[in-house]
Amino acid sequence: MIKFALFAALVTVAVARRSPHADYIEELVKQNEGRYSTDVVEDALLDVPGLIRKYGYPVEVHTVVTSDNYVLEAHRIPHGRDQNNEPGVRPVVFLFHGLFSSSAEFLVLGPGTALAYLLAEAGFDVWLGNARGNYYSRNNLVLDPDDLRNPEFWKFGWEQIGNIDLPTLLDYVLAETGQSQLHYIGHSQGCTSLLVLNSLQPSYNEKVISFHALAPAAFFNNNELLAFKLGAHFSAPLEVRQVNTTLTPVILGHAPAGSSARQLSHFGQSITSKDFRRFNYLPIENIELYNRPVPPSYDLSQVDLNKI
Repeated sequence: MIKFALFAALVTVAVARRSPHADYIEELVKQNEGRYSTDVVEDALLDVPGLIRKYGYPVEVHTVVTSDNYVLEAHRIPHGRDQNNEPGVRPVVFLFHGLFSSSAEFLVLGPGTALAYLLAEAGFDVWLGNARGNYYSRNNLVLDPDDLRNPEFWKFGWEQIGNIDLPTLLDYVLAETGQSQLHYIGHSQGCTSLLVLNSLQPSYNEKVISFHALAPAAFFNNNELLAFKLGAHFSAPLEVRQVNTTLTPVILGHAPAGSSARQLSHFGQSITSKDFRRFNYLPIENIELYNRPVPPSYDLSQVDLNKI
């Protein structure tokens, strides 16, 4: 009963939110009075469900609990606004974000441009997942993410995201939609997660109709400088010429959305080892977990996603 009450409380809290960096955006707008349109500022302050509602799309907020008690939030756009806008059964597509990000990354560019909206208009039932530790999945039924004396909440990396969060989300989506398979679109770590899942739990190969990998992250054989590569995660993406700078508040309002240090560390290990392998703890811990002092590589021969 206590567990159910806590779960209900978490769901209630999730309803009344703003974007992850709404306070910063309000200060930014004050300092640049008149520079940004009220429409852009509003997009920067709204959370993901609010953003979807603003543009007239149907939205559902779904919450699931993993086997290790992490509370994950998924956002659904069940059909389009202008086309394919009648409720009904349609093909399912699941989108999973990259490092430091959230479901917002597939929405911030707005209708007509953002991938989630384009897919909804094209006739898909669109689901957007959120990995443990980001703004929308920053809860656990037992552990407190803000308890500095007990940081157990943050002792996870993208292996746990791929091996626990992802199957929990995918199974939930398939159960909710009554489908046996779905299309999968991952960005960066979102691709890493599926490779982890299907190498460790190959049965999930049968649940994925097609895998669309956007900037997939697994092997880093051509990276020579660890410090440079890690620093690249923090470089200003707004210097890229293709980004519309008028959307700066929207992008900064929703990203970064949070992650654990171990997620970044595991990518760093991949660069150093030039291999796609499981997390490297101390040798004695590796022996306990993997029965060997060096972590094994992910067995990609188990991954069968060549279906496009």
